[in-house]
Formats: sequence, structure tokens, C-alpha cells
Amino acid sequence: MYKVTFAEFLGNNLSPSAYSIKIKCFLYIMIKHKRDHRYDLIKPMVETGKIMFFNDIFKYIPKTVVSKDLGKKVDRFNTLMSRVEEFMLEDLFIMAGFFEIDEDVIVRLVMNDYKRNKSEIATSARLS
Repeated sequence: MYKVTFAEFLGNNLSPSAYSIKIKCFLYIMIKHKRDHRYDLIKPMVETGKIMFFNDIFKYIPKTVVSKDLGKKVDRFNTLMSRVEEFMLEDLFIMAGFFEIDEDVIVRLVMNDYKRNKSEIATSARLS
């Protein structure tokens, strides 16, 4: 594999916007090579309907991996998973990038989870 330094990758004589784009591409490549291979499982499973809810994702990739990559403590991430409506959109969009799915897809998965949890809470309240 050919190794290139960051300076060589950027080159000379680029406008600031071209530098920005190249930096983002370089960082994406670096992250892509170091990221957990299980991230690649999520997109096809969402597309085929095997993942319908946000929390279903974590049957295929450990939440510890995602929380670490997101920069969240596992305890906080667990709390957010049980109350998906408390996730920040920015965090959801970052996770969509990890899974290589569109932002609207991850929001739909979260909404499905939220609606399911909401109906379960209503059902248990009626039974009490």
C-alpha cells in the first residue's frame, strides 16, 4: 500500500475550500480504515427491513463501540437508548455517518422506537 503524508495529500496551491474538502476526505479515509467492521452490517439490514427500530442496531454492533466512537460514556448512552427522544440530532446524524445511512433514515428509526416505547408506557399505565 502506498503511504502518503498529510502534506503530500493536500498538495500546494489549493484554495481554502479545496483544502477543507481534501481534509474531510482524508479524515474520512483514516476513520474508514480504523472503524469497526460491524458498522458495515447496518445499512444493508436497514435497507432489507431487518432493522426497523433504532435499538435494533445494537443487536449487530455493540453499543460500547458506538458510544466510544460518538464520545459518550456508556452509562449516558444506555440512558439515551431507553429514552431515544433525548438524543441530540447532531449525535444521531453522526451515527448515521458511522452506519452510512441517510439522516432521515436514522430519524425514522428513532421515531419508530419512540412510538413503540410510548405505546408500551401507555399500555402499562392502563394495566396499573
